[in-house]
Amino acid sequence: MIIALMTGVFGMWLFQFQPDVPSPVLFPLYLAAAALAPGWPRLRIPIYLVLGFGWAHAHALWQAPQSLAGINLAVPVWVDGRVASIVTAYGEGVQFVFHATEWQQNSTVVPADTRLRVTWYRDNPELLPGDRWRLRLRVRHPIGRTNPGGFDYAHWLYGQGIGYSASVRQDPRNRRLAEADGPSIHGIRQALATAMSPPGAADARSAALLRALVIGDRSGFRSRDWATFSATGTNHLVAISGLHVGLVAGLMGWLVGAAWRRLPRLACRWPAQHAGVFAGTLAAGAYAALAGFSVPTQRALLMVAVAAAMLLASRAPRPWLGLSIALLLVGGWAPSALHTPGLWLSFGAVAAMLWVLTARRHQPLLRRWIEIQLALSLGLLPWLTLFFGQASLSAPLVNLLAIPWFSLVLVPGALLGAVAWSVDPAWGETIWHVWTMLAVPTLDALDLVAGMSDGIVHLPSPSPLAFGLALLGGALLLAPRGLPARLLGIVLMLPVLWGARDVPPTGRFSVTVLDVGQGLSAVVQTAHHTLIYDAGPRFATGFDAGERIVVPALRALNVSAVDMMVISHGDNDHAGGALAVRRGMRVQRVLAGEAAQTSGAIACQAGQGWQWDGVSFTVLGPAAPGATGNNASCVLRVENTSHSLLLTGDIEAGAERAMLSGGDPRPADVVVVPHHGSRSSSSAGFVRALTPRHVVYAVGRGNRWGFPKQSVVARWRDVGAVAWRTADDGAVTFVMPPDAGEITIRSYRRQRYWTP
Repeated sequence: MIIALMTGVFGMWLFQFQPDVPSPVLFPLYLAAAALAPGWPRLRIPIYLVLGFGWAHAHALWQAPQSLAGINLAVPVWVDGRVASIVTAYGEGVQFVFHATEWQQNSTVVPADTRLRVTWYRDNPELLPGDRWRLRLRVRHPIGRTNPGGFDYAHWLYGQGIGYSASVRQDPRNRRLAEADGPSIHGIRQALATAMSPPGAADARSAALLRALVIGDRSGFRSRDWATFSATGTNHLVAISGLHVGLVAGLMGWLVGAAWRRLPRLACRWPAQHAGVFAGTLAAGAYAALAGFSVPTQRALLMVAVAAAMLLASRAPRPWLGLSIALLLVGGWAPSALHTPGLWLSFGAVAAMLWVLTARRHQPLLRRWIEIQLALSLGLLPWLTLFFGQASLSAPLVNLLAIPWFSLVLVPGALLGAVAWSVDPAWGETIWHVWTMLAVPTLDALDLVAGMSDGIVHLPSPSPLAFGLALLGGALLLAPRGLPARLLGIVLMLPVLWGARDVPPTGRFSVTVLDVGQGLSAVVQTAHHTLIYDAGPRFATGFDAGERIVVPALRALNVSAVDMMVISHGDNDHAGGALAVRRGMRVQRVLAGEAAQTSGAIACQAGQGWQWDGVSFTVLGPAAPGATGNNASCVLRVENTSHSLLLTGDIEAGAERAMLSGGDPRPADVVVVPHHGSRSSSSAGFVRALTPRHVVYAVGRGNRWGFPKQSVVARWRDVGAVAWRTADDGAVTFVMPPDAGEITIRSYRRQRYWTP
C-alpha cells in the first residue's frame, strides 16, 4: 500500500518538470489506467504512476489563469476587485492580495476571476480586507529573477494561486467602491496585526515575532533577523507550520480529552479520546485559518486530519501508512508544492522523528528528546544540502532548548493573548505585554549564539547518488542499536559532507552574469579565485540584490570568500548591493570607479592588472583621470590564452572613443553590453572593434527605459553576436576553456508550466 501511494506521489512530482501543460488528449489514457487498476495488480506501479501524473495534469488545467483576451498588459489597466488578504508594510508603501473580478481597458471589459499580488508604493489610503476597489494597475506576469541558489518567485506565486503581480499607478480615480460586506478571517487577522503592533511599540522585533506566531505575518522581520534564524537553525520556529499546528491540535486534544473523562454522561456517549481528537482537529483548523490558510498550514492541517481520521477509525497505529497518505493528500491538494523545499523538509522531519520514536519508544523522555534533535539534524542534512547548500552547526543544541520554549511558552502565550483580546482588548494587550518580556531575551539569546561564530557550514550541492546515500546513511545511524553495519551510515554520509568541488583547471575561467533586474552583477571564477563585478541595486522597499541574489548565488557557486570586488561606478543599480555582499561574504580587496563613494576601495585606473591561475585581468578604463558618472566606470578585460571577456559597466560613447584612441579594446568573445543597451553607448566603432561572439544585456523585464534599445541590438547583431538577456534567460554562465575549445554556456531560466 505504501509503495502504491508513493508511486502516485512520484507521478505528480514528475509532472512538475513539464515545460508546458500537456494537451487534454492524454485524459483517455488516464481513464484507461484507472479502469485497469483493479484487474491488473501486477501493473499497479506503472498505473499509479500514470494516475499521479494525470491528477497533476488535471490540477494544472484547473489552476491555469483565465484568459485576458483584449487586455494589453504593456500599459496600465483598470481592475475592479476586493482586498483578499491582510495589508502589510512594504518599504514606503503596502502590499496585499487583490481578488480581481473585472478588467477594463478603453472600451474593453473582461470579467475574470483572478488574484494579483499588488504593491501600492506611496500615498496609499487606508486599505482593509474585504473592501472593494477600482484601481489603475501596472500588471506584470510573475516572472521572478532566476539565479543559482535563487528563490523561484513565479513558482511561489503560482502555489498561492496568484496569477499576476501589479503596482498601483497614482490616479485620482482610484477609489473604494464598497466596504467589506461583513466580518472575515482576513479582517480579524488585520485587526490582530494592528493590535499587536501599536504605534511606538517598545520592541519592533518582538512585535514582528508575535505577528509571525499568531497570524503568520513575517513581513516585520529584517535581514539581520533572518540571518540570526538561519545561523541558529530556528527558521522553522518563526513560521506557522507543522510544528505549531500540531502543537495546538495536541494541546487542545489533551485538554478536551482530560475534561471529557471527568464528565461521565459525555464519556459514556462518546469516547474521550475521540472527543479530544475532534476538538484538536477543529483547533488546528482555526489556527490554520488565523494564519491565512498559507500553503504550509494547509499541509500541516491535512497531516493532522489524516492522523485524526486514523485515530477515530480505531485502527492500530500505522504511522508510516499515515505519513504516506498525508503526503499523497498534500501532493494531490497542491501538486506544485512537490517542487518546493518546504514540503520535503516537513515530511523529512516527521519521517526522522517517526524513525527514532518507533525504535526507542521505551527510553526515558529526556533521552528520546535529545535523540529526536539528533535525528532532525542527521535526517534533514541531505535535504538542507540539496536545497540550500548549507547547514547550521548550532541548530541541534539551540533547538534542544528552543523547541520546547517556543512550543510550551511562546506559542501558547501568544495565542492566549489573541483569545483574550477577542473578549476584551485590554486583557489581550496585558498578556502580550508580559509575553514581550519573555520574547525579547529569547531573540537576544539567539542573536548572541549567532554572533559567537559563523554557525553555518556551506556545502556543495550533492549529486543524486550522494543525496540518496546520505539519506540511507542517516537512517542507518538512527536505527536501533544492534543493527548490523549501523556505523556504515557514517561512510555513506561522507560524500555529502565532503563532496567533490568542481575545481577548474589552470587557465580556465567562467563568468556568471546574474539576473538582478535592472542592474548588473557578474561573478568571475578561476581555479582558485573569485571576482565580483558590481553587486546589483538596493531599493527603499528593503530589497537588496547583494543580500537576496548575489550572496546566495556565490554560495551556490561554492564560493566561500571573494578575492576581489570591482564596483564599476557609484550608480545604485551597480553599487547598491555592495555593502550587503561585504556583510555576507569575506571580501579581500575592493576596486572601484568613483572610489570615494565606496568605503575602503582602491581607485580603478587604466593599466592596473594581475594574474590568477593562468588568467589575466586588465583594467582598461576609466581612460580619462577624474572622470565621473557613467564614464568613470571601471572597464575590465579577462582573458586566457584562447578566450576573452569584457566587462564595461555604464561607459558611454565618449569613454568608448577614448579607449579606441588608446588602442583598446581588442576583440572579445563575450561582452557585457555597456549601459544595459542604452543609445548613449555601443558606438559603431566600438562594436566593430570588439566583434564578440556573444553579448549579454543585463536588464530588467519591462524596464522603464526600454533597454536594450533596438538600434543597439541591431548593431551588435550585425557583427554576428548572439544576444543573451538576463530578463529572459535569467543568469547566464560562460565557461572559457584554456585551449581553443568551444565556450560552454548555461542559462538558468527553466521553462515550467507555471511560467508565462
